[in-house]
Amino acid sequence: MKKTISLNDFIAFCSGNYRKITLTRREWAYISETRKIWEDLAAKQQVYGFNTGIGPFFKEYIPPELQAEFQRNMLLRHAAGVGEFLSDEEARGMMFLLINMLRRGYSCISRETLERLIDIFNSNIVPIPGMRIPEHGSVGASGDLAPQAHLARFLVAIGYCELKPGEALALLNGTHFMTSLLARTVYCSDVLAKTADVAAALTILALKGNLEALDSRLHALRLHPEQSRAARNIKRLFGEADFSAQALQDSYSLRCTAQVHGPVNEAIDQARRVVEREINSITCNPVLIADEIIHGGNFHGQILAMQADFLAIALATLANISERRIDRLLNGQLSGLPQFLSQCPGLDSGLMIAQYTAADLCAENKILSHPASVDSIPLAAGQEDFVSMGAGAVRKARKVCSNAAKVLAIELLCAVRALDLLNFSGPEEFPLTRIYKTIKSHNITGNGVTLSEQIQATVKLVEYGIVAQDAERAVEKSRRHI
Repeated sequence: MKKTISLNDFIAFCSGNYRKITLTRREWAYISETRKIWEDLAAKQQVYGFNTGIGPFFKEYIPPELQAEFQRNMLLRHAAGVGEFLSDEEARGMMFLLINMLRRGYSCISRETLERLIDIFNSNIVPIPGMRIPEHGSVGASGDLAPQAHLARFLVAIGYCELKPGEALALLNGTHFMTSLLARTVYCSDVLAKTADVAAALTILALKGNLEALDSRLHALRLHPEQSRAARNIKRLFGEADFSAQALQDSYSLRCTAQVHGPVNEAIDQARRVVEREINSITCNPVLIADEIIHGGNFHGQILAMQADFLAIALATLANISERRIDRLLNGQLSGLPQFLSQCPGLDSGLMIAQYTAADLCAENKILSHPASVDSIPLAAGQEDFVSMGAGAVRKARKVCSNAAKVLAIELLCAVRALDLLNFSGPEEFPLTRIYKTIKSHNITGNGVTLSEQIQATVKLVEYGIVAQDAERAVEKSRRHI
């Protein structure tokens, strides 16, 4: 297993064609060596969670004869989560992050227990009914204690592990819940950002927008590289096509697309950097450094909470401008197209209610964009008096991401319908032609088909990355043609 894990590595380990975790002989030897050091030091001094109680009970000594009960009680009393259960991929992500931290030898895990955890992961066993991981219960400090306890109970039960002193805390401590959810959200957000550029390009095409606003020379004058990147990504989807614009200056939702998509890209890139650092971080307490046990607070999730809040704001913005472009497409007075893109105005309301759905999603996103990271509720009899609320922040970001995907799908559906009404038939080498055909080929039609079914079919194209991937292939094919 690589020393440093990237976000893409994390996704590959946790979804799709699962990779297996393997450790080197040197790593296994180091795990055994560090476990012996923990035991030797704990025989001579107090070690939090090893031979003492936890939280406000840290002054209470736990004798050897009560260790087995102490380890068991720690898991049972911390497994206090409620609510919807994590997906298999999210739970598997938590397992991976736990193992990735434990393998580095800073925690008091034993070789025997870690071997069991890796065997479970490699067997692709996920939490079973009765031991699923609820999504509510963590405040993002002291690690994600409640969800980690649910995971640990599953691992111990499936692996038939008898935990040794200190191992329960090693399994509970860490930011694995927050990091797993945020990592997947960042990965999906990157797909959405690329899809948003495609949606904007199709809308600009349908509305005969002015491509002058995407001129690279213009964007070079404003020293924000992500803005230039967004403009370049949208412009390249038009290939070498040349067509006359309808207006000298378009509305902001068209003309300023790059200035809005750019900051969104920057927020996603920053979230990726933070997540990748966290994936490779040691977030347990206490830790072993150079034969010395250090007590600290690396489990505090403030940095994840803040990044999740920033990401939610960025994705809400991406959905907001998409909804405004939807309005430009559906409003016949602005687009010059049939009202609501109806083929039979009056008899058929067209895509009118699709905008209602987009508006509902955007309104919810605005509520969810209120930051969680500015909140804190003192807990544990004042011992944990400032917490991050990072778990709530990442749940919000995950929901905003899901909502934004649906809004972008509605824009794609509207743009394709507009191009249909314009009898669009671009040349094969034109990147947007291929994308247009891809979306149309997945569209559900028929007299009994609801608009909801059409939207959901397009949502799958967005969430599975099909639109973004097709755009890359179309641009590459266009370059070869030139």
